Amino acid sequence: MIQYRPLSEHELCRELFQDFIRHQTVTKCWRKEKNEWLIKDAPFIDNWTESDYDFLVSCLKNTLASGGFVYAAFSGRSLKGFASVEAGLFGGEHRYLDLTSLHVSEDLRGSGIGTALFCAAKEWARKNGAEKLYISAHSAVETQAFYQKMGCVDAKEIQKKHVEAEPFDRQLECRLETAPVCRKGQMYPQAERIRHAAPRSGLQTAQAKRGFPMAAILIAEDEKNMQDIIAEYMKKGGHTCLTADDGVDALMLLKSTPVDLLILDIMMPHLDGFSVCRLAREMGNTPVILLTAKSSEEDKLKGYEYGADDYMTKPFSPRVLLAKVNALLRRTSCVPLSTLCAGKTALQPASRKVYVDGQEITLTHKEYELLHFFMSNPGQIFSRDQLLNRIWGYEFEGTTRTVDAHIKNLRQKLGSEGKNIITLIRSGYKFEVPS
Repeated sequence: MIQYRPLSEHELCRELFQDFIRHQTVTKCWRKEKNEWLIKDAPFIDNWTESDYDFLVSCLKNTLASGGFVYAAFSGRSLKGFASVEAGLFGGEHRYLDLTSLHVSEDLRGSGIGTALFCAAKEWARKNGAEKLYISAHSAVETQAFYQKMGCVDAKEIQKKHVEAEPFDRQLECRLETAPVCRKGQMYPQAERIRHAAPRSGLQTAQAKRGFPMAAILIAEDEKNMQDIIAEYMKKGGHTCLTADDGVDALMLLKSTPVDLLILDIMMPHLDGFSVCRLAREMGNTPVILLTAKSSEEDKLKGYEYGADDYMTKPFSPRVLLAKVNALLRRTSCVPLSTLCAGKTALQPASRKVYVDGQEITLTHKEYELLHFFMSNPGQIFSRDQLLNRIWGYEFEGTTRTVDAHIKNLRQKLGSEGKNIITLIRSGYKFEVPS
């Protein structure tokens, strides 16, 4: 149970943060180029030092001493999140109050704490005469996705001091009348996720006998009618569905809710399906099916390079989509439990983890399936068509170039062990470790 309350100045000390984990691994950030925001590679790891915590305590004390607001989330006696708003209206018509911090401990991110803290900050700012909340927000894709979900947009009045202090931050604002409505008896609202659940029935038992599990499926599609049709067919198939109207929504759900498979439309507002697919791959090996109105081979290859497992070109049959979902789930779930070892590569089917020389590497779903198939059949030669049928299925409409693209990526991720996947001219591939 998370408890929320304002903090007082006498509580603020280094010991208050002893169970707070400030660790964030960032790979992608938004960067403004020629007046256009683009996602760029900007990897770094953010860990607060002792001096960072000391500076934080000093800042929060100053916030309270000047009449501001510090609101906190506790799990038991452990601080797990906090937000602060400075006193003093500013801006052309004195409409803004400044949200200077909002942080959630790494172990409880995605649990709704951030949303509750943000709503508390908005409510306090509204009661203290502000029309908008001003946020100088980190440009990490995940951070920006959160603030977009909260209804934030680019600020109309830019605060020079924030830009000078953090030139890569994105300056945002949020109108306070858009605050979510609190439920009766609850001081500030918690984040909620809407699941479209299929009722338990004999159909699910029959599916289990056919070899694929009931799954939680995330459907990201901005066309409401199409979204409803897909969800309805997935529910008829016995699955549970979560829906998102755009890429940002999808990413937020993916960060906070475990899912077994993603269905992503490519052409979505805010964040397209390719970007969501790529970010999903950095988070894990959840299978991905892309939906597209484009049928060109280059577009499909781009999707596979980003980690997609299958494609559906619009218009398509929802029954065929359900069949592909079930086939993908069946291949994902039916794996042996013993560890496979070859050279410096170790593959653990039970956890779907792969290690090279003791270091874990991240593979896409199809890359993992290829490696698992090769390591289960060492020395055996497979043609591209055989691999295409075995890994992608007979219903797959792509070409053998898909196999080549995936093997190229797999070799790169395996590093020096990539040489064990051997190309045989006019024959195909085999996996063999030199003796």
